[in-house]
Amino acid sequence: MSSYVAQVHALTWRPVDDTKRQMVLEAILGGHSADNARRHDAVDPAAAEALEPVSEVVASTVDAWVVAIARNSYLAMDHTQLRTQLMDFAQQMACWLADPVSARLSPALIGRQLAYDLELSTSVLRHTLEVLGPFTEQIQATSAHPDPEQRARLLGGLAEGFTDGARQRVLDEQMAIADAVDRAHRKQHEALVADPDRFESSFPDSRLGMCLMDDQGRITQANHALEILLGQSGDRIVGRTLTDFVLNEDDARQVQRACEEVLRHHRTVSCDAIELLALGRDCSLWASMTITWVPDRDGSGHAHVVMDDVTDSHLWHSRLDQAAARDDTTELPNRQCLQRRLDDVLRAAGPRGTVGLCVVGLDEIDSITGALGSTVSENLIKVLASRLRGATGGVADLVARHDRTSFCVVITDSAMWGRVDELVENMSGWLSETVHLGDYEFAVMPRIGVVRAAAGAVTAEELVLRAEQVLQHTAASTRRRPVITETRRGEGDQWRSHLLAELPAGIDNRELELAYIPIVDPHDATLAGAEAAVHWRHPEHGDLRIDDLLTMADDIGLDLGLTPWMLQQAARQARIWWDTLGSDTPFVAINIPRRLTQGDRLVDDVRTVLTVSRARPEHLRLGLNHAGSPTWRGVKVEHLVSLSALGIPLRLNDFGSSFERFDLLPQVTIEGIAVPPGLTSRLGGTKPEHQCCHAITSALVSMAHNLELTVTLQGVDTLDQLHAAQALEARFIQGKLVGPSAPPQEISRRVRLDAHASMQALVEAS
Repeated sequence: MSSYVAQVHALTWRPVDDTKRQMVLEAILGGHSADNARRHDAVDPAAAEALEPVSEVVASTVDAWVVAIARNSYLAMDHTQLRTQLMDFAQQMACWLADPVSARLSPALIGRQLAYDLELSTSVLRHTLEVLGPFTEQIQATSAHPDPEQRARLLGGLAEGFTDGARQRVLDEQMAIADAVDRAHRKQHEALVADPDRFESSFPDSRLGMCLMDDQGRITQANHALEILLGQSGDRIVGRTLTDFVLNEDDARQVQRACEEVLRHHRTVSCDAIELLALGRDCSLWASMTITWVPDRDGSGHAHVVMDDVTDSHLWHSRLDQAAARDDTTELPNRQCLQRRLDDVLRAAGPRGTVGLCVVGLDEIDSITGALGSTVSENLIKVLASRLRGATGGVADLVARHDRTSFCVVITDSAMWGRVDELVENMSGWLSETVHLGDYEFAVMPRIGVVRAAAGAVTAEELVLRAEQVLQHTAASTRRRPVITETRRGEGDQWRSHLLAELPAGIDNRELELAYIPIVDPHDATLAGAEAAVHWRHPEHGDLRIDDLLTMADDIGLDLGLTPWMLQQAARQARIWWDTLGSDTPFVAINIPRRLTQGDRLVDDVRTVLTVSRARPEHLRLGLNHAGSPTWRGVKVEHLVSLSALGIPLRLNDFGSSFERFDLLPQVTIEGIAVPPGLTSRLGGTKPEHQCCHAITSALVSMAHNLELTVTLQGVDTLDQLHAAQALEARFIQGKLVGPSAPPQEISRRVRLDAHASMQALVEAS
């Protein structure tokens, strides 16, 4: 605003001292009320004359704007209130044209408020732009240095904000409709369970899953619809509790509390969208539960339970939630989600807490869009967003897309402020690395502004505005054009680094799934187990096995948070196999990243997974990789003891390769070892190097046998290697000879059909 007043002053060619300049500033911000007029009666006539043309432009524009809106949209306020609101908007846009940093409201925020807060129709946007086009020209005509690009940015930001606000309003309305439908269904279910006669008459033929539950929380009778819903027969349902059919721990606790509430206090309780363990289904299942207590004549009683398949409704809610809170391009939280999260953390921080915000600007995006089109720039934004997530992993509370060319990183850990320069350097390093995209290579230079504030001192909106202002002040010294090089994308480390940068977004988009590598007895071809392998259904490159990416992430210290998910999925599959295959159930081996083995988190994660999935511990194997520390493989021995106490066998990977602490073998309890392909690949040959590898592998296997450990030879791809494995009396083999990774249904089929196939049949099939 000071810059704006200086421009007005320069136009009039009349001197105005600082006091009178401040009075002009207050006059502009104060509006046109009678009180303000009386307050500024003493303004110098020269300053008033300088202000008069601008004030007249603002007033005439607001009058035309009010008429345009009133004719084309329903208003929930009278014209006086509307005019007051639009006067504030017009004044802020005039300030923004003069100096964007000093404006209280940005054009995008004004557009959002027009669409969302004032609930104006989309046709109003066209009339608004028709009114504001001449307005911006008239305002800049009073400037000594008019900037047409600034006018274009104002109108573009206004349109972008209006579109964003209108979209958010529609999503909120759809969510309100979805909530109303859920409430209606809940009332119907509550009425059904509360009416004993209606419940009894509906029980046999209802499409709803229904059951009776005794005062101990155990199911005593289930209808046919519930058997279909859970994929189990009635005799496998009766005698169990509702929590036995719940998939994850949080939902299980919610159902447990609901049952206790009903059984103790004889109330009606509902649970929405509980994820169930349903057999025979390839997709997840969510159901609502309504439970009520029904007293019997003898003074005892029982509970009525109604379960309804709400999978479609849950997915609808999820899509709406994601659309309302996620940016369409990057799948990161959007500006609305950022505002809500900041409100939450500012509230939760307490009077002495501080909250920080980093704003990352990518000015080159506009230049790239102009040179190569929006599709290329959006793909680049996706890659940079993934890199930003990776650079802030484990530190940021939230990473969100703020607008078209900037991101926000929320910091709530007060200890991080001592190392905030490291965080900024890390973000800058990751983002400025060359991006390989199609036939081009891009090099961009981010701008990063950092602010922090006491929890009670600012609102979320004010904190974002402060960060934007810091970013504006850093623009001039660091802004440059992007480097764009046309090239052909190759393979190797650069390609893997590119994929690793995209991986966090793939995790959020649920593009990962587990496949299973067969583990076979080399003597009779029995499929004894399967090793879990992560596959990525990449939208551009198809099905990718990403073991090497996970190893790279572990090497550089990037925690992707995948291991708990892998444990949960593998344990869930082991439970499904046990329910369907019985004693022929193959065990599932899960390899644990090195970083996770160095803390207490692994034991807690494993214990939680066993509790929630109800998988049998002997059906799982944990593969631990060497961590290169003086302690046992980087794991405190007591951690291994705790894992062993849970009943899960432990397998030592890379035995004879990266493992080097043989002196610690007697101190811990492990079930077996895995000899890596680097040693097994030369088994069976006659060359000297083959004989050397055979001698080393033989010594390792002999050591394992003496310690009563099972031996798995990995990378068995040929008949010569198979014969060597048989001669060495290896317990299990893996490799191309026994089959690649496969979906769980294929593993089940092999167990059923080929469990006792001859080795010749195995070789022919492979």
